[in-house]
Amino acid sequence: MIPANPKSDAQIAVRGALKACVTAIQAAMLHATDPFVTDDKDAYARLAATFATPRTWWNAITKIWLDQHKNAKTSSVYRAGSVAPGDGILTIDLHSDELADLSITEGNFKYGTSPTLMLYTEVAVIANTPPSAGATISDLINGTRYYIQFQPTLPVGYIGAESGIYSGVPAIP
Repeated sequence: MIPANPKSDAQIAVRGALKACVTAIQAAMLHATDPFVTDDKDAYARLAATFATPRTWWNAITKIWLDQHKNAKTSSVYRAGSVAPGDGILTIDLHSDELADLSITEGNFKYGTSPTLMLYTEVAVIANTPPSAGATISDLINGTRYYIQFQPTLPVGYIGAESGIYSGVPAIP
């Protein structure tokens, strides 16, 4: 016997949030100018690897989205992330719909030499032309891998809507 599927208000709300998440991921993948690419999948997979239970990149985005929903906050799917190396520097740039319309107005890039120990902070530059969050992180050691994650700080409804964890190695060009 298959139990009836109750349709409580809470279940309907969670299903709606999950549907919105899937729609946002698909829209990011199909974005005309700044699509969700392999580097973004790798960044979210790196984030997923930091969770206590194993997850895929898709599950990492879904977990953040549902956690934000549970806490009456808003989420975002970050896409077209890139990390460009230079002499002692890494320049990171990433996009999302919430950056494009300036729903997210402030944020930081956390970074460090381990995805689970990003102790340093660089203030993100948020722009809507092109729609992105970016930063140049300096005073890095050439040849050392660094991990970088965007974390919105304003408005407060986006706190917790973190990006995946990107990585790069500064090097003398």
